[in-house]
This record gives sequence, structure tokens and C-alpha cells, in this order.
Amino acid sequence: MRVDAIEVLSGDVRLSGAVWAPNHGSGPSGVVLVGGSGPADRSNGGYFDALRDRFVDAGMTVLAYDKRGVGASSGMWASAGVAELAGDVVAAVAALRARPGVHVDVGRGLFHRLRAAAHSGCDCAGARRALTEVRDPVLSEVLDSAGFRLTDETWAQLCAWIDYAPEPDLKRLDVPALAIYGSQDPLVPVNASKRTLAELAPSLGCRIFDGADHRLYVDGSLATGYLEAVTAWYASNL
Repeated sequence: MRVDAIEVLSGDVRLSGAVWAPNHGSGPSGVVLVGGSGPADRSNGGYFDALRDRFVDAGMTVLAYDKRGVGASSGMWASAGVAELAGDVVAAVAALRARPGVHVDVGRGLFHRLRAAAHSGCDCAGARRALTEVRDPVLSEVLDSAGFRLTDETWAQLCAWIDYAPEPDLKRLDVPALAIYGSQDPLVPVNASKRTLAELAPSLGCRIFDGADHRLYVDGSLATGYLEAVTAWYASNL
């Protein structure tokens, strides 16, 4: 692992931090680690260390910085508003993007690439090329762990669904419904999905099973309490 010191300018504040990268050079994907509401330094009291090492081992480049007013950074964290702190994150992302060979938001970029391929009438072989052009080991690991394979059938399904936006349908939902997630789902942003459902369809119930994957399995077995929760919900809505 290679470590380089970095300074990020955010308005009149100078954020001091570091960039960690694989020994063979900058990883193609970049991650910025952002501390919470307190006086977090670049290691966040050691909490970031395991995350950082895992990302770098997977071939990614990581930037973390001392929060304003913490460590070697200037400014004051306690009196900073949300806009100032968000601006610090934006500046850190821009600094990481500026490093040669580093790309941020690879997953979103891949989605846009696949959508463009679908709109152009691309066949499955062309879509596979779009996948292989994104050389991101963590993204590949996520797709592999979810069992995702781009076949003629899955590509046809993607083409049929890729522009679907569920918001209007969720707002019109007027029957009992229950959304079920596994906390370790590699495909779905669980917490963000839960917040969106709460905003668009407040009457829709939501259950998250700890440690479960996309299919609600934990170590090869259905999550404890899953079957009971589903049958109880159905019974209560008959």
C-alpha cells in the first residue's frame, strides 16, 4: 500500500489528509471516507482503518481527511454548518477525481453506460463489452456475489425495465404492502430505499433482516424470523 499526503482547499479552509493506493499504482475506482458529526480525523479514531485497507486490497484508491479544525486541518468543525461540511466533501471528491487514473461513482457510470447501450439497440454481446470495460474489482465482486450474469434473457429484461421509475406508482399505492430487505443485500441500497419508501408510500411496511443477502439468506439458510414475519403480515391483512 502506498500513502501520499494531500491538502484539499475548501473555500478558505485547508483540509489535511492522505490518499492510500495499491502498490502497483492508483486504483481505477476512488472512495472518499467522511467522518460523522464529531471531531473526526482521517482515521476516525481507527474506525476507518479496516474500511480503508479493505478498499485498497480490492484495488481501489482511498482519500480521507482531518475534519476542519481537527488534526492538521484549519477551520472550526463545531461552528461549521451543513453546507460548509458538505462543501468539504465535494472538494475532497474533486481532489480524488483529479488524480490520474482514478474514477468515482463507477457503479453509476456503469448504469448510464448500460442504459445508453439499451437505447442504442445494442445486443447482449455489446452490453457485455460495456461491463468488461469497467475494470473495478469491488463492483465485479458485488455482481459475482449476487449471481448476476448478462445473458440474452437478462439483457432483454434490462432493456425493458431500464427507464422505469417507480415513484409515481408508489405514490398511488392504496393496498397493503410490505417491503422486505436483507441488510447485506449487495444489489439494493437498503437504507436509501427505506427512506424513499417512507417518503413516497408512508403506509407501506418495511422489514430489514440483519445479515441477510438479496434473497434473504444468511449462510445458506433463510434469515431467522423471515417466514414468520411474512406469514404474520399476510394473516393480518386478509
